[in-house]
Parts: sequence; C-alpha cells; structure tokens
Amino acid sequence: PLDRPDHAAAATAAALDMQKALTALIPQLKVPEGAHIAVGIGLNTGRAVVGNMGSAYRMAYTVLGDTVNTASRLEGLTKAYGAAVVVGDAVRQAVEADDAGEGGGERFLWRELDRVRVKGRDTPLAIHEPLCREAQADAGLRAEVAAHEDALRAYRERRFDAALSIWSGLQARSPAVLY
Repeated sequence: PLDRPDHAAAATAAALDMQKALTALIPQLKVPEGAHIAVGIGLNTGRAVVGNMGSAYRMAYTVLGDTVNTASRLEGLTKAYGAAVVVGDAVRQAVEADDAGEGGGERFLWRELDRVRVKGRDTPLAIHEPLCREAQADAGLRAEVAAHEDALRAYRERRFDAALSIWSGLQARSPAVLY
C-alpha cells in the first residue's frame, strides 16, 4: 500500500464511477425476468492493518480492523436507505479537508442519510450518500438536498409535522426509499 493523501476522494469518485458503469452494463446483461442487479458500496476511512496475513501454507492480502468492519456495516445499510453508496462521516470530513487544502481536491454533493449505531460501536455515526461530483449537480438536485437537510433539522428539533411535510413533498416529486 502506498500513502495517498486524497484517498477518501479517490474512493468516493471510484464508487460513483462504479455505479455509473453498472448502470451502463445492466442493459447488456442477460438477466432473468424480474431479477434486479444492484451493488451497494460502503466506504470508511481510518486506521487498519493492511498486508499479507496468514501462514506459510495459506496467505492472503487483506485488511483488518474496526475501520474495515464499519465499512462493511455501511455497505449493509445501502439497501435500507435506498442508496448505492453509503459513507461514514470520516470519509466526508477527509474529502472536505482535502478540498480545503492546497490545490483543492475533488468535490461532491452529499446527502446526509442518518445517524446510526452500527454493530460494535456505542456512539451514533453520521452516514452520508455522495450523489455526484459537485460540477454535475443541477439546481433541482441541490434544492432537493437542501429540502432534505431542512427536514432532518426539523426532525432533530422534534418538529415532526414539519419534517413529515417536507419529506412527503420530496417523496411526491422524487420517489425514494429515503423519503
């Protein structure tokens, strides 16, 4: 493994590109009628043990640690939230810190999904969905994200009727599991 300062942005871009490639590939595949192909991606960043693990008889290059386990849990949340890619807050923070640094990194439009307790952790973890590269976001998508953020704020302030009203409006315009 080589150090890559923009690893979080590169992983986020790769995840979005993988989803785009899958969408283009699906029409070419021979899939049984009624079948659906989807790939959920969970991203996390942090310390991990990386390298060849095992013995002289059986060895594999792998990663181990809480960071890796959390990424796996995030992948498991993709279906529940209807999000192709779910990232932990550490990824979003790393991407935004890289963007703020010299040279500025790649920028993305994010939608906060929730705060969840993943198995093995006591404190809730903010999770986000990278929707697209910032330059690809149109005014409609930006407005949708802003409305969703307003709904989350209302929900967390216990103004449930206001949150429900916003999410109902979003659901009517853009049906999504999240809304």
